[in-house]
Amino acid sequence: MKNVFTARTTGFYLGLLACLAALAGALWLLFTDAGDITFSWITIGLMAAGIVFEIVNCLTDWVAAPLLSALFWGCGLSWHLYIGLPTLSDIWNGVHFIGGNAQAVLVGGACFAVATVLSIASCFMDQRKTILLV
Repeated sequence: MKNVFTARTTGFYLGLLACLAALAGALWLLFTDAGDITFSWITIGLMAAGIVFEIVNCLTDWVAAPLLSALFWGCGLSWHLYIGLPTLSDIWNGVHFIGGNAQAVLVGGACFAVATVLSIASCFMDQRKTILLV
């Protein structure tokens, strides 16, 4: 386990923070919103796929893993906002037509947005330091 974190850069740690934000958002949705109209297993699945690719990035040197995690988290954020938009529209317009848990949409969306932005930033950075032997 010690070797996983040796010679890692800021990009790797940004991806790790993104993974924690995605995990926090997914757990928030599972615990607070599982029976509501704004909940979707597709969102949880996309976030879980991004987390899996971030774990792959931790354990291997596969260069596409950060890109795939950013892709899945971006799709998960988009799907979450697509599902939650009618609830937020009700709040914005002051009517109670569709209903739903607006707090779960906002908190989950914020966690997923942070995960997506950090992961995209991580894609443009090195994941491992290059050690030059002299």
